[in-house]
Amino acid sequence: MAQDMLAITLGFRAQKKLAKHPIFGADKRKHIVRQMMDVLADWRLSPFELEGACRAGLRSALCLDGHSWQRADDEAASIIETCLRGHQRPTWLQGQPEGADRENCLGCGQLLDTSDRQMRRVSWCSDLCRLATKIRQEQADDYRGKEVSQRAFYLAQKQQMRKRNCEFCSTSFRPSVEESRFCSSSCARHARGDILEQKECATCRKEFRPSSRSKAGLYCSPVCASTGRTTKPARPCAHCQHVFKPHRHSQLWCSPTCRAAGMKATLAPRICDHCHETFQPARTKAKFCSAKCRNRAAYERSQAT
Repeated sequence: MAQDMLAITLGFRAQKKLAKHPIFGADKRKHIVRQMMDVLADWRLSPFELEGACRAGLRSALCLDGHSWQRADDEAASIIETCLRGHQRPTWLQGQPEGADRENCLGCGQLLDTSDRQMRRVSWCSDLCRLATKIRQEQADDYRGKEVSQRAFYLAQKQQMRKRNCEFCSTSFRPSVEESRFCSSSCARHARGDILEQKECATCRKEFRPSSRSKAGLYCSPVCASTGRTTKPARPCAHCQHVFKPHRHSQLWCSPTCRAAGMKATLAPRICDHCHETFQPARTKAKFCSAKCRNRAAYERSQAT
């Protein structure tokens, strides 16, 4: 008993000593707390649902940096606690969404049997729905937890890197990997000489330089892109020449009537597959000259089989 009390006392003293000497300094700690609050803000049901993944990611990065497991875990727990300060932690029952009584199945949404719901708490209409929901939820939670843990690991590891000056613009930055030489992809492209030519924005008509070859689009900014996609200039109809406002960039006709007439004028005459008479098609896939010939051909095919 005395040895147990001594171990507990030593444990409290060790935690107290670790609290006095945190791993991150004041400025680094403020920065990483702000970054982790952005990561934790992506919650669905509770602000605490990403707590474990973030804590694991921070702890892994600190352990790989040479700190002991206990000290890394204490630092990660302290950072997460600071980020979640002000939120009320839910009870165990509130954290079990499938444990509450409900009217619809958690899997397919079908209305549950009233007699079963009166006898016991039922959340699924069948064992198949229960197993499918469990597998789907486990896969989604596992994927999301790994993603959040990787983000937390990246943020903690980046804070351990020493600042350096960009080789192109001489700006001080903190690299994410040891081999980083430039503060941004733009500086790296300028240093390599991979600079795209300027082009005119399709919305505001201003000259701009695309950020990369994969994003060398028509617009200089997301605002201009949204405006350009929602507003199309008026144009004359390809059939009746009436000026109209199109709903999409590829629209050539002002109405379905003009579209049918325009398509009919551009198609060459063809022979009907049933009566073998020449007709003017209204569609590119038209095979019969009339509905009568189409129905008669369908009837003959059904009789042949």
